Order: sequence, then C-alpha cells, then structure tokens
Amino acid sequence: MGLEIKNKSGQVTIFIIIAILIVAAVLIFLFVLNSKTPSTTEKPSENAGSFLDSCLKETLKESIEVIGNHGGTADPLFGKKFVFEDVGATELMYLCYTQNYYEQCSNQQPMLISHVKEEIGDYIEDEINYCWSELGKSFEKEGYVVEAQRIRGYEVELGYNDVKVVIDGVISLTKSGETTREEKFTATLPSKFYEVTRVAQEITSQEATYCSFNHLGYMLTYPEFKIIRTLTSDSVKIYDVEHRETGEKFRFAIRGCVIPPGP
Repeated sequence: MGLEIKNKSGQVTIFIIIAILIVAAVLIFLFVLNSKTPSTTEKPSENAGSFLDSCLKETLKESIEVIGNHGGTADPLFGKKFVFEDVGATELMYLCYTQNYYEQCSNQQPMLISHVKEEIGDYIEDEINYCWSELGKSFEKEGYVVEAQRIRGYEVELGYNDVKVVIDGVISLTKSGETTREEKFTATLPSKFYEVTRVAQEITSQEATYCSFNHLGYMLTYPEFKIIRTLTSDSVKIYDVEHRETGEKFRFAIRGCVIPPGP
C-alpha cells in the first residue's frame, strides 16, 4: 500500500512538472513572436520616410519614364518629333548633333547624369511640396501640434540600385508636453535608371568620337542591357537602351558623320 501511494504521488509530481514546462514553452513562444512581429499600425510620425516613399512613388516613377522616353529631359528644347509604336509621336532629344554632312556630332549633354538628376528634381518639385504638406497633416492626425514646418531644399540622388530624394526639411512637433524636431527625410525608389543613363552617356561619347557604337558587342559584354539602334530615312540614329530586369528605358537621337544622299 505504501509503495502504491508513493507511485501515485510520483506520477502527480511528473504531471505537474510537465504542465509547468508546457506553460513556460507557450509563454516563451508568444514572447518571441511578439518581439519579432512588426506593428501593423505603423504611424506616419514614427516613420516619415515610409510616408514620403508612398506619397512620392508614382510621380517619381512617372518622371523616370517621361525623361527616359524623351532623351533625358521632360520637355526637349533641342530635338525632333519621331513616331514610335509604344508611345506614338514623341519629341526626342538629340544627345549628339551636327547639322552638317561628314562632321562628327557635338555632345549636347556631356554631364548627362547630372542633367537627368536636375530634370527629375524639376519634374517632382510640386509633388514634393504636396507630400510635405500631407506629412504635416499626418502628424496632426496622430495628435501632434505642428509648430514649424518648412523645406530648406531637396536633392535627387541616382544610385546603382535606387533613386533617392533627400529632403532637407524641418518639422517641430509637440505632444504630451514634449517637443521634438524632425529633419532630413529620404524617399527611396528601387531603380536601375542610373545604369541605363550611364550606358546612354557612353554611347553618346563614342558616337561623338568615333561616329559609331558597337551595340551588339556591348550587349555580349553586358547582357543585362538590351540596346536597339534604328536608322531613320534622314540618317538619324535612334538608340533604345533598356535594362532587362526592370524594363526601364532611355531613348535618344544622334546625328553625326552623315553622308549626303546621292544624286
């Protein structure tokens, strides 16, 4: 009888230990899960960069498409209208040009990448001001008092894998008696537009120097790019540079070393 009681007592003790271990395991699991799971109610005031990313994204994409389809500028002043299957009649910028026969063309944009950055900045300026205003309203909706809000300037950065808009802005916020000051906001768009612009710059440089560019050889060396060269009836070369991964394009015109038509 004494042995039986001891066995039952031992079994109860084992069950209690197992129950404690199970409860502890569940509590540890829940703690780890909660610590790794991000909040689904992210506040704009806690991540202003994400808010600006979302607000600027479409206009930033649009600026790249428009500028890429017009030879590096949104509104070509020195170009010619061509008709394309994908976008119809389009004014296209000459990146290298001469009006004379036999002459090498002159590079119209030797600092093409810097020029494109300025063009993107001009294109999205109104949207930056709008998004900045909306950011202030988002702070207010979260219970902040916006005491000062202004933009001191902004800059577009073209990187290998993205396009960034760095906004030098100031927002002073007050909530629950505490005042904070927010500065330097960045919106980022994944992009290979720098790469296609760099290729367009290389093509232009070689056309200005050698009157030609070996686009087939270039694609063999750099297969991430698709380059199409089209010669028009008036001896203008149209180059289409496309990044195969993103589909981003840069299209431009070249007129140089033109041989006059025969009699």
